[in-house]
Amino acid sequence: STCCTDTVDCAGTCGGSASTDSCNVCGGYGSSCAEGTYCSGGTIDCAGQCDGSHSQDSCGVCGGTGSSCKTGYCDDGTVDCAGKCDGSASVDSCDICGGNGDTCSESYCANGIVGCDGVCNSGYLWDDCDVCGGDSSTCCSSTDCYGECDGTAEYDSCNVCGGYGASCTDIFCATGTVDCKGECDGGRTLDECDVCGGDGSTCVFCYGGTIDCDGECDGSHAVDSCDICDGDGSSCQTGFCDDGTVDCNGVCDGTSVEDSCDVCDGNGATCSSNGYCSSGIVGCDGECNSGKLWDDCDVCGGDSSTCCSSVDCYGECDGTAETDSCDVCGGYGASCTENFCADGTVDCAGYCDGSHYVDDCDVCGGDSSTCCTD
Repeated sequence: STCCTDTVDCAGTCGGSASTDSCNVCGGYGSSCAEGTYCSGGTIDCAGQCDGSHSQDSCGVCGGTGSSCKTGYCDDGTVDCAGKCDGSASVDSCDICGGNGDTCSESYCANGIVGCDGVCNSGYLWDDCDVCGGDSSTCCSSTDCYGECDGTAEYDSCNVCGGYGASCTDIFCATGTVDCKGECDGGRTLDECDVCGGDGSTCVFCYGGTIDCDGECDGSHAVDSCDICDGDGSSCQTGFCDDGTVDCNGVCDGTSVEDSCDVCDGNGATCSSNGYCSSGIVGCDGECNSGKLWDDCDVCGGDSSTCCSSVDCYGECDGTAETDSCDVCGGYGASCTENFCADGTVDCAGYCDGSHYVDDCDVCGGDSSTCCTD
């Protein structure tokens, strides 16, 4: 064992700073034996402080930074109170990481705003590089006129950041409406995060999910080949279905329609909150456990006969599989023959000791030409 040459604190840590409080609790601060009035109108944090700021990190450590259970994290350095390896942040007298001791002062800057430097009304803010009062230059190749790290916004001819020269033009869009991007009769609007043309994702919208092109969390809309959200690819095809109507599947004069959940050919079940068919499988007709599937002709519950000259025993459109004498689809009459090829090997064509092999294109007896090019 290693001999400690320093003072051992009440927690048994060599060189530690923990001490016993007035309630004889190691590391406490005299609250555990206080009468029932302690923090009666507040909330005690994981460190036992009334209205304290400590919380458990992802490693289950009170006031931790989540690094204690990361193997090898900052092995050769020191983790600061913000969880950064070799960082410079420290805990102030109010137990605030990076603070300056003012947050537990009752009257400090009561009518102002404390900057990131802890000074009342200093105007200092954290930049994109986590530098207090910085200009984001320490980690950005450039900063645009909005102060965005590596942003693309520029001043226009009217000296407006991100503008387009219209704000000092008297007649610009006189009979129309200027959108948030500054375009006359444009279609962009501010999302719930106050981002022009945004989808609401910048303020933690749809955390853990996927936002579709309509800005819906886990929505089903996608951009089509014509760059239209939830389109069917027909808008940029000259003459497509000019004399008809394109359904939601992009079929000219098709019968598919969107249900109440915005699902094409749906039955309104996908956004139902009552657990519709939660333990079953919804068929292509939208019915729970109907067993209906789309066939090769895109017919729900069909047998592929509407667009195929024939359907084989596997249900393949224009397939060649047949039922053998043992009533096995694609078989060769061996499954109901006793001791068939007992002393030999059945090849892929079903021949006993046959010479057929599956080629690189998964074709039995093929020469790999059906899927290979020179």
